[in-house]
Amino acid sequence: MGNGAVLTLAGLESAKISSLANEDSPKKNVSFLFKQIEQLLLHFSKATSGKTSLDEKKLLDEAIAHLYQFHRKEAGTKLVKILRANRFFYPAWLWHSRLMTREDYIQKALNEAGKWGNVDSEISREIEKITPQISGRSATVRRCFFCWSLVRSGEKRCSRCGGFLRISKTDFERIDVSGELETVLPTYEKAFRKNPGNARIAYCLGLGHFSLGNIERAEKYINLALKVVPKEPLLLRASSVLSGKTGRNRKTPKMSPTPPLKVETATEEKSSGKVILVVEDSRTSRKVISMLLSRKGHEIVEATTGKEALTRVSENVPDLVLLDVMLPDMTGYEILPLLRKDVANVPVVMLTGKTSSTDRLKGMKSGANEYLTKPFDPAKLIGVVDRYLDKPARSGQKTDKNSAAAKRHSVVEFSEKKSHVKNGKKSVVSSKPTFTAQKTEKTLPVLTKQTGKNGKTILVVEDSPTSRKVISMVLSKKGYGVEEAADGFEALNKMTAAVPDLVLLDAILPDITGYELLPKLQNAMDGKAVPVVMLTGKKGSVDRERGLRAGSVAYLTKPFNPANLLKVIDNHVG
Repeated sequence: MGNGAVLTLAGLESAKISSLANEDSPKKNVSFLFKQIEQLLLHFSKATSGKTSLDEKKLLDEAIAHLYQFHRKEAGTKLVKILRANRFFYPAWLWHSRLMTREDYIQKALNEAGKWGNVDSEISREIEKITPQISGRSATVRRCFFCWSLVRSGEKRCSRCGGFLRISKTDFERIDVSGELETVLPTYEKAFRKNPGNARIAYCLGLGHFSLGNIERAEKYINLALKVVPKEPLLLRASSVLSGKTGRNRKTPKMSPTPPLKVETATEEKSSGKVILVVEDSRTSRKVISMLLSRKGHEIVEATTGKEALTRVSENVPDLVLLDVMLPDMTGYEILPLLRKDVANVPVVMLTGKTSSTDRLKGMKSGANEYLTKPFDPAKLIGVVDRYLDKPARSGQKTDKNSAAAKRHSVVEFSEKKSHVKNGKKSVVSSKPTFTAQKTEKTLPVLTKQTGKNGKTILVVEDSPTSRKVISMVLSKKGYGVEEAADGFEALNKMTAAVPDLVLLDAILPDITGYELLPKLQNAMDGKAVPVVMLTGKKGSVDRERGLRAGSVAYLTKPFNPANLLKVIDNHVG
């Protein structure tokens, strides 16, 4: 229960307040003692004495209805009335923040909403969405009609939900929207039914349907708006654009801004029985992703919310999950741990518009195997999906023809100290790995040791570019020099060029497993005792035992805690 909920319930006239015997801080999110609550409520009762009780929920519903009818003054009056009577009623702070158009006022209202509604998921999502958009100045901004995001001067389209802010010919072909827009349109339609003479609602509905590619419905609402204000230039221009699109030769709008994918029909190998769960609230994004992956022979299961995703997983465990960060009911960071309870070993690739390194690290800490950002490169997405779906095909099976090792056209011969008899003669093979290159198109460079500020270097052997980037960022901040390798071949090449102070090793690599690679790395250390720490998503006790038997000094699992990782590393190289 959040702080605001506690105070609101306790502030009721019939509430009986008593304190506990001990004065320890209560658990969860309440951040003060019960005696402090008593004192606050005493002040609260004095401050509100003589005031009539309000039906806060009813007033809030009326305020929201006014806001969707663009009656901003009336909406603000009702919200202020609620907050003056009960400042702990956090839903009113949420809608008050959406009404504001000055950045500093928006931030203050969101802070109040977060303070009193600290356990409400809608409040958390709003804060996470809006706060990064605030520049810290007292600038005046526009708000998106559909998701309340901040809109900067000159922007034609909301960067958050994809909703257009005007209708023009040049914008028509670029349609890619989120589920937030689709969710809010019924609310505007309800408002328009109650107030059919409101041209602003009609224009807003026209924009919404235009953004979704529903051109005929968009034209319908623009024409309804023109009946109210027939000489409005903005509406006349919109009507002209739409009437040109609803004729007999109207072209179907493109559903993706991404370039077409090259399909090699002659050599394409269809996947058999691979199921991919796509968790994405944008209908357009789901269609594009499904189209790309279906071409590769994958079976696509779709989910638009976190709850629906959990249901799909319980019905049929997928081979891979593509997960958006921002969903209507919860964030991808929140749903990932819940998914992991049912599908601990299924790879999860986050595909989102959140591009900062902080978001990337947050995704990896939540348990994602990979973090891709939108707009995405179709070839890159398919490459990542194929890499994770092909991972079970390990030793004893042929390397995929499109793997990194095959593209290099190289052969890596790993050899142990063994006696061989050839032509009647006994020979001893060197214990170091030997490299036989056959028509090498791209030779790996011989690298010098990248020593960090603390004089230590760590070799990170990990095939996921995102994981390598996150791990490197964590280590670099601590002063370590970092070398990276995406597969066993590259790891051995770097090991022979310059021996690091420690190796971080993934268990599953494109050309060899970490368990098989570990002894090879040790043989390439020129007699030095270099500690190897395995950092992998394989959490089974058998995998852990196998890693330790192979020679690792520690076995850490993903998602990893950066502090724990650094502690283990410091113990072995400090």
